[in-house]
Amino acid sequence: MMWCIALFTTPADADAIAGDLQEERLALATRDGARVARWWYWRQVLRTVAQLAIAPIREAPFTFSLVGIVGLVLLLPLTWGAFWLAGQIVVRVPMYQYVPATVFWRGVSLLPCLTVGALIGVALGSRAMSGALAVCAAMAVYAAVIDPMLLMATMPPERVPGALDYLARTLPVFSMFVLALLVATAAVVALRLRRVPQVVATP
Repeated sequence: MMWCIALFTTPADADAIAGDLQEERLALATRDGARVARWWYWRQVLRTVAQLAIAPIREAPFTFSLVGIVGLVLLLPLTWGAFWLAGQIVVRVPMYQYVPATVFWRGVSLLPCLTVGALIGVALGSRAMSGALAVCAAMAVYAAVIDPMLLMATMPPERVPGALDYLARTLPVFSMFVLALLVATAAVVALRLRRVPQVVATP
């Protein structure tokens, strides 16, 4: 689980946090038993990850609001481009002989989120995961507020879905997009961390 902490901070800070948590876990295990220590350890890891994720956003709310908006705006042309390119491929190549249509178009719909997630991972360094969460928050605002308003403004009233229908239709797709964005960001951050040279202390 320590890799989660490493995604949200610098390698040096992650090592220091991991060392402190492990030290306290061993002391707690000696005093109260392994089960209590294990439960405490997982709670502390999750709490630490949450604090590390939110801290940069609290320190620079305007910057991360801008990151969220830019990421959301980027998704629109990327989505249009991905579907246009996929349409061009489908009319020239018998894709459905190799990949089921549902799987193909689901993959195409995830490409923009994967791309934005990767860009965030490259651009924001140790704050990349916080930036990805900012984009997810902007996506949530769009799905919960802007999209319903657009539906009500552009569709006849009888065709506007009810709140429960809209939620049932939107939540699975939204969750999939959020997961794709976070996974892409985490993958880029993890690759960057693997390239960081390990400093070996010499006497």
